[in-house]
Amino acid sequence: MRTLLLPLALSLISACGYSQGKYAEDMIDITCERLAECDMLDFFGGTEESCQSYQSSVYEGAEGDEDTCPNYDPKAARDCADGWEELTCTELQGGQLPAACDEVCTAGSGS
Repeated sequence: MRTLLLPLALSLISACGYSQGKYAEDMIDITCERLAECDMLDFFGGTEESCQSYQSSVYEGAEGDEDTCPNYDPKAARDCADGWEELTCTELQGGQLPAACDEVCTAGSGS
């Protein structure tokens, strides 16, 4: 039983420690890498560098700006990043993105 709890505890600790800044950095890299692997960089001028520049502007302010991400969920962020790494090109081309990504930055209760 103890050996089963250790991986669970480690995954919870790592998810809770997943900062907005780290999430933004990871998503910039993961997104552009996956799009490059799937030959989907046309929107970004065809280069991974232009994709990263664009993605940086999308995630600008994610490092603690509460207006950008009012209710940051580190577990959803980790699940989102992991889900992006597992996407197939067919899924990506079909617009099937990880559901967890919709839960990373939720609107405040007053929205």
